[in-house]
Amino acid sequence: MLYTQLAALALTAVTLVASGCGGSSKSGNSTTGTATTGAQTTTTTAAVAPISEKEVKIKSGAPLPRTVWIKKGNAVCTHTLAELGKTSTSSGSSTQEFGRGLTQVIVYERAELDELSKIVPPADKTGDWTQFLSGLQRFIRLSVQVAKYAQVNQLNTASSIVEAANTTDRQVRLIAKRDGLMACTVS
Repeated sequence: MLYTQLAALALTAVTLVASGCGGSSKSGNSTTGTATTGAQTTTTTAAVAPISEKEVKIKSGAPLPRTVWIKKGNAVCTHTLAELGKTSTSSGSSTQEFGRGLTQVIVYERAELDELSKIVPPADKTGDWTQFLSGLQRFIRLSVQVAKYAQVNQLNTASSIVEAANTTDRQVRLIAKRDGLMACTVS
């Protein structure tokens, strides 16, 4: 998940806003991002395009035993963390560079959400899993908004969105921790 990147997001956003960055109307909306999940590679040119507002749907099927569910969920989160470790949202001092870095992070987060939604939780964890995936989807949606502001050099107007993303991130991590998905709680 985007825990380390979120900390960088909040820190960079605060730093850039405090230093007065974010007043120009220049834009740089077209970026390319690539995510690899297992054998599948996804390349996105307009990575900050709006995402679906639909509720996340969990794959139907036989519920997995708790240990298998945890193992599969942790594997997806571990893979995403490895990919995120190669990405920087603080690659420079400009808000537009920050926005481009965040766009790549969003690509990985979307791929993670897609993979996690394919895992069928144990019957007694369906509610938590739905909340977890919905929270991750909300976090991605908020990150898309922040990236859009950054790419048009208007990050100073996104502080409330950054705070909402931080709150959502904390809630998602608490659910993951409670359910034993420790790789999904790494910050």
